[in-house]
Amino acid sequence: MWDEQHRAYTAAAVNAAVAAAAAAGSGSDVSAVAAQQQQLHGISAELARRAAEKAAHTAASGVDSALEAGEMTDAQIAYRLERGLEVPQDILDKQAARRKAAGETEGITAEELVAAATARGAKLPTGGAGTTALEASACTSKYHGKSQTDYQGRSWVEAPRGKRAMDQDDLREHRCHLPSKLMHTFHGHNKGVNTLDLFPGTGHLLLTGDMDGGLKVWDMYGTRACKRTYNGHTLGVRQARFSADGSMFASVSFDKSVKIWNTETGQCLYSLLPGGVPQCVAWHPTETNFFIVGSGDRRMYQFDAKTGTQVQVYDYHLSAVNTVTFVDAGERFVSTSDDKKALVWDFDIPTPIKYISSPDMYSMPAASLSPSGKFMALQSLDNSVLIYHAAGKVKPHPRKKFSGHIVAGYACQVGFAPTGQFVISGDADGRLWIWDWRSGKALRKLEAHKAGPCIGCMWHPLEEAQVVTCGWDGAVKLWG
Repeated sequence: MWDEQHRAYTAAAVNAAVAAAAAAGSGSDVSAVAAQQQQLHGISAELARRAAEKAAHTAASGVDSALEAGEMTDAQIAYRLERGLEVPQDILDKQAARRKAAGETEGITAEELVAAATARGAKLPTGGAGTTALEASACTSKYHGKSQTDYQGRSWVEAPRGKRAMDQDDLREHRCHLPSKLMHTFHGHNKGVNTLDLFPGTGHLLLTGDMDGGLKVWDMYGTRACKRTYNGHTLGVRQARFSADGSMFASVSFDKSVKIWNTETGQCLYSLLPGGVPQCVAWHPTETNFFIVGSGDRRMYQFDAKTGTQVQVYDYHLSAVNTVTFVDAGERFVSTSDDKKALVWDFDIPTPIKYISSPDMYSMPAASLSPSGKFMALQSLDNSVLIYHAAGKVKPHPRKKFSGHIVAGYACQVGFAPTGQFVISGDADGRLWIWDWRSGKALRKLEAHKAGPCIGCMWHPLEEAQVVTCGWDGAVKLWG
């Protein structure tokens, strides 16, 4: 399923690239970009030709209307400057303001990253045919702030004063509300954003990964600027997750590698090649140095982040593993796969203790544990969110099901409000759905992303009405 999803994204990206070229220049430039994208991504000539013809219809009026409106994209500005054409200063000022707000000046593409690493003498590790992963020593990182510590010597990754994780007493007094408007848009990714994660407990940092292999950590308070960029993947990031204490995070990519990063310093600690294309990653909630990677080769690999060594392999699924979710405080975990089964495992024991399967089950490519740990939400490709009991005996909840959205073919993230009173999910049309836990009624649908699906969503652990979303339009948005 992930290969099909990646091809769908590639086709959408090609159409967007050709349309941008059409808005910036002439028909000949459109054809050149179409041919370049065809060669780069391996798409058919017919697909590139149709995209170019469609984009050419808007080429004549694109630049003129953008100039009149005083709003031009970076691609349009670059096109005119390269050809010696005038760009009004107010448009250049707006571009500079956008880049400053994003916390960086220029993005780096995966191709540029590989070229730079090769020039430094870095080697590509061997991991089977098609592997283009970089070694840990070839990965780079850049901090975008003035100083990595404040005047008291506190690191930039520490939570602001007064922000701490809520305990059960705090949660009983906490009241969540429905978000209703867009509060902020985080700009800076080169391509569609495929994953997001908030810092455990406090949510003061936001981790995002895009389809060009880039990873960023953003400030959720204050200026909301990009704090640090991590470059190391040569293909799109499938998923990235913070460890339980936030000191590290792991990212899995279509380049077949799993990378462990130090959040504060930006150092890539290890670059691992478990086998197949890794699809998901989950950190143990209490043993903070252990994590499990689900792979496209139907296996799950357990690693020790302190040593970068593989310590266990779980092998009972019949197809690609989509999700790994720890339950019962990490004593067990649940895995789902394209084989349309859910398996329950004791941690560190490579034999499943329970099979969950039925003829009417669909693949479930996304999962999330409720804040109480009693329930687990699973995104089912029959366009519904299913609820399972997670504490004690893992089994489907007979009366809990949320539907109305369209997700077939996409791994749209699902989640809960911190109090558990709302269930949230993105959909294939770019919308954010919010349901009431008790009634199952859809309470709100927000038009979150315009081009492609709303692939990721997460409720802030401390703020009552703040939800972060990401999509294949390259934007990360905060709603409140």
